[in-house]
Amino acid sequence: MNGNSLVVDTNILIYLLNGDEYVNNLLRDSSFHISFITQIELRASKKLNSGERNEIDILLDSCTIHHSSNTISRIAVKMKLAYGLKIPATAIDLNLPLITSDFDFRKVEEIELIQLEN
Repeated sequence: MNGNSLVVDTNILIYLLNGDEYVNNLLRDSSFHISFITQIELRASKKLNSGERNEIDILLDSCTIHHSSNTISRIAVKMKLAYGLKIPATAIDLNLPLITSDFDFRKVEEIELIQLEN
């Protein structure tokens, strides 16, 4: 998967932060795109210490963060109505594969899914 651009789900970034060698090797040299929601999810835990927050900031600095737009909002509404999900909107908007360990996204036909069974 080296050299690819991917939309990366929060759970995959958590695996990276936890030192998962398989995920690290799988994603080596790939460029990461994330939604602003992923950024919020990573930073919002009250349980993080300052070192962990610093690691998250370093990881997020290496990602391209996509903020909400009218297009993404429309896609999110469409996904919520069709599948009960709103998260894959960024992957659909960017026309990039989504890597996740969330099995709920398997039913979304509009995205190329890279399913990690970790």
